[in-house]
Amino acid sequence: MGRIRTIKPGFWTHEDLSELPPETHMLAAALLNYADDEGYFNANPKLVKAACCPLREDSVSVQESLTRLAAIGFIRLGTGSDGKRYGHIPTFQRHQRVNRPRPSEIATREIAWDGAPGDSCPPLTEDSVNDHGTITDDSMGEGKGMEGKGTTSAPSGAGEEAKRSGPNRAAYPEEFEQAWSLYPKRDGGNPKAKALKAWRARRKAGIPAEDLQAGVGRYARYVRARSKEGTPYVMQTATFFGPDEHWRESWSADPPPDDRKRQHPTGGWGDHTLVDFSAREGQG
Repeated sequence: MGRIRTIKPGFWTHEDLSELPPETHMLAAALLNYADDEGYFNANPKLVKAACCPLREDSVSVQESLTRLAAIGFIRLGTGSDGKRYGHIPTFQRHQRVNRPRPSEIATREIAWDGAPGDSCPPLTEDSVNDHGTITDDSMGEGKGMEGKGTTSAPSGAGEEAKRSGPNRAAYPEEFEQAWSLYPKRDGGNPKAKALKAWRARRKAGIPAEDLQAGVGRYARYVRARSKEGTPYVMQTATFFGPDEHWRESWSADPPPDDRKRQHPTGGWGDHTLVDFSAREGQG
């Protein structure tokens, strides 16, 4: 039975979801209606199709779409002790406010989630799925649904924190994790998978990890000295590690001499000292 849910506008511009086939992106939205009030659902492809897209003949199968959504962390899939396949949207309860929610029957079952053989996992907590590189309340506008106020999120490089704390953590080298943790936060998307791809390209080219990390440190001080952390003026990490080699720049935390002449009366520095990278992302 379908349920009324809330979807933020940013759901449709989310980078990781938008890289998937249109049918898969649409299914991600439909799963919000299909899932129960705690974000769990029966992942039998035939049942999913009957509930989510009964009249469509899509070029991408429901099974393939579910697999793709699990790969980016939007959902997780597992097998119950009854042999049936189940799914869960990890960030569902954080971003949906359901009026008079019904307890999930699936949540009480023993489920071995894919990627953790033999492990019966409880629902993910807010801490286990929170990540500064996902769709967050900062990167997507507020929304209201008929079942209550709420927001809908899809993890960017989605579910990255869940990946860090789970069995896939090895996918991210420790030296990269150190740089990632130091990198200034930004308002907007910041896909971790793309950042890792750019990092590996630089490492393959012979760039020492220490040089890349040092560049992150300089850039972080530069951004914070201008009070721009958490704004669109911070470039995506993938762009920073990209072929333009922004990590090589000096990124002096001191205002340039010309900017001192244009100091504001309050003692602050003008926004002209930084470029809005939100319009340039994707070029690296």
